[in-house]
Parts: sequence; C-alpha cells; structure tokens
Amino acid sequence: MEEIRCIGCGSVLQSEDKNQAGFVPQAKLEEVSGEVVCRRCFRLKNYNEVTPLHITADHYRDIISEIGNESALVVKIIDIFDIEGSIIPQIAKLTNHNDMILVANKIDLLPKSIKEGKLKHHLMKIAADHNLKPKAIVLMSAKKNKNLDETMSIITEYAENRNIYIVGATNVGKSTFVNALLKAYAGSTQDVITVSGNAGTTLDLIQIPFGDQLIIDTPGIINENQLTHYIGPKTLKAVTPKKEIKPVGFQLDAEQTLFVGDCKCFST
Repeated sequence: MEEIRCIGCGSVLQSEDKNQAGFVPQAKLEEVSGEVVCRRCFRLKNYNEVTPLHITADHYRDIISEIGNESALVVKIIDIFDIEGSIIPQIAKLTNHNDMILVANKIDLLPKSIKEGKLKHHLMKIAADHNLKPKAIVLMSAKKNKNLDETMSIITEYAENRNIYIVGATNVGKSTFVNALLKAYAGSTQDVITVSGNAGTTLDLIQIPFGDQLIIDTPGIINENQLTHYIGPKTLKAVTPKKEIKPVGFQLDAEQTLFVGDCKCFST
C-alpha cells in the first residue's frame, strides 16, 4: 500500500496503534481521498487537546540530517525572545553546511524604538559566535506578515530553484511561517500545517509543492537551552507577550532576587 502522510504533522498514517504518531481509524483510512489529518492533529486543531507521544531528540536530529543528502536552502527560524535558546549551533553540521538564511521571528512584539539595523548586526555576531554563516538575516513576523515580502524575496534569491527546508527549535514559529507563505504566495485560504503552542507538533518532514520547488517543514529540534525548559507552561503563557512589549526597568541591589513566576533571576 502506498505510504500516506498526515498533512498536519507529516506522520505516516496508520490504524494499528492509537498511541503512536499518524493514527487514523481503519474506516477513515480506507476512505481517504486527498489531504487528511491524523487523529492527533484533528484533536489539536479542533479541541486544543494534546496527545503525548514518546519521541526522542535523536529521532528529530536523524530527520533533520536528511537535508544534508541534497543541495538545498535552509531557512533557520529563531525566536527573537529566546535567541540563545533557539539558535542551535549544530544545525550547520546536521544539514551538511547547506546555504542558510537566518529568520528572526516575532519582531511585531518588539518595541518600535528597536532599530532593525542594529538588531541584525547583533544577530550576525551571535551567529558568528556559534560558527553559523548565514547568507542573509531577515527580521519578520509570521503571525502578522510583517516583512513577509522581503523574506520571500531573499528566499527566492538564494534558493535558486532548490528545495527550501524550514528548520529550527520547537515553538519558534516554523509551521506558522510556512502557512503564511502558502497563504500569501500559493493561494491557500487556510492553515495547511497544524500549528500549536505545544512542542513537537510537527513530527516528520512535510513536503509542500511551491512552484517548481518544495517547501519542507521539519520537526522542531528539542533544545535544552530554551526558555520553555526552565519555566512551567502556566508561567510561560503568562510571560509570553501577546502584543508589543513596553520596556520596564528593575534595579536590584546586591543579594536581591527577582522572581518571575517559577523562574528566578539573580542580581550580579
């Protein structure tokens, strides 16, 4: 039987084990025609219900390393609010040093006083410190479509008819970014890929025709340095900005501690 994949998360559809990725009831699997989502993605989209799966970091890295088998353009998405946690220095080696563009997502949440030129210079230095050599750095917001045209123009310039892989740590906005591209440039009227604030939503490579190329969404690499591994989900929801942030300063004296929910930062 030909392999059929869930359009939402990339998993191979199966009806044998409901606790594994790609589960669809047998009756549903037999009537499949066109695009279909697995039970996990359906519940995630419609009820925000997360079905836990046991998938290791090594599994994700094995999938990402497949990119190195071809000449491709790697679009590396980072979270502007967790740069160090989402940079992933080993991504160049995993993708066999394919050409890379660094895309800083969620800039719509930054204060308008931030100078984009200075921010790009700062990101270039961070990339160099982690032995990354991006061809270009782009600042954008996938959710608000900010700088989307500029981002697409740069991707098109460097892709040179090669496939385009979207990579990054968990929850940096890769799937939101792909959906934004498809809506703006491929005529999609709704999200194609499942988007969630939960880590590990995309489970395998999702190949989407885009003109003569493929845009390929990839699973988020689990990075233990991410902020999400240091604070609980309730606190993360509370401290994650929903709109443009306003700068606030706190001055701590020696031996004082600032608590943010269940995360604490010590004065120096």
